[in-house]
Amino acid sequence: MKKVFLEILACFVFIWCMTLNAQADMGKIGMEWKGSSSLQQDKFTKVVTTEEEWSDLWKRAFDKPAPAMDFKRYAVACVFLGYSADWLYSIGFDQPLIRENKRVIPYYLVELILELSAPFKAGGQYHMKVFEKTNGVDMNVEEVSSTLGIGK
Repeated sequence: MKKVFLEILACFVFIWCMTLNAQADMGKIGMEWKGSSSLQQDKFTKVVTTEEEWSDLWKRAFDKPAPAMDFKRYAVACVFLGYSADWLYSIGFDQPLIRENKRVIPYYLVELILELSAPFKAGGQYHMKVFEKTNGVDMNVEEVSSTLGIGK
């Protein structure tokens, strides 16, 4: 009987620890999502700062619920190229900088070198990354030339 009780207690402690780890990862700085296919047809570049915007974006772009995010502490820089992108790109983010009392999160595009067997058709390429908020400072994303000089 004591052995069964200890096994049940161990399971409870394990589940509790897993729950704490999941909550600790919610909105973690550096967390990101990226891919070459989404349902987001139009170009969309924005820093998402509210649960409502986040939920709407995930419904629109992926037709599923958004992951949990702590928008009191974090925001998500989002770059979706939409279906009109002329090529397949790697989308990257640079370190945020402060300009005119705004926190600017630079992003850049780097053309991927591929040999395709058929013409390229854009499918909603995207990259989203979590950044820490700074109280009283607006945030936005801005496209810059890549550091290698090969981005747009």
